[in-house]
Amino acid sequence: MVVVWGGANNVAKNEPEEGLVHISNFVKQRKHTNIIKVSAPKRHDLSTTSCVNSEVTTYNRKLHKRMKMFEYVKLLDSQVQREHFTRHGLHMNTVGKELMTQRIADNIRKPF
Repeated sequence: MVVVWGGANNVAKNEPEEGLVHISNFVKQRKHTNIIKVSAPKRHDLSTTSCVNSEVTTYNRKLHKRMKMFEYVKLLDSQVQREHFTRHGLHMNTVGKELMTQRIADNIRKPF
């Protein structure tokens, strides 16, 4: 079992397609491994209508579309509430990390 939680920096740098290509190649090369791919979280240090958050939504939609063809990949939604982030809103706080850790653990326990 491999958990992959990445792609947010590609979206922030306006390179979402590059991130999708790397993740797709990673998944294709690991056909005999169960993979949990965590989606990119929204940025709470920016407004909900910011172009970056719009791009996160687009990126996650494309990620879901690409990953559903692989039966050994589960996509886990990383969207949590604002209170699960630090004051500046970019990184998850301890409660947010614990919540995501629990979600990941729950998905590891479920059979693919």
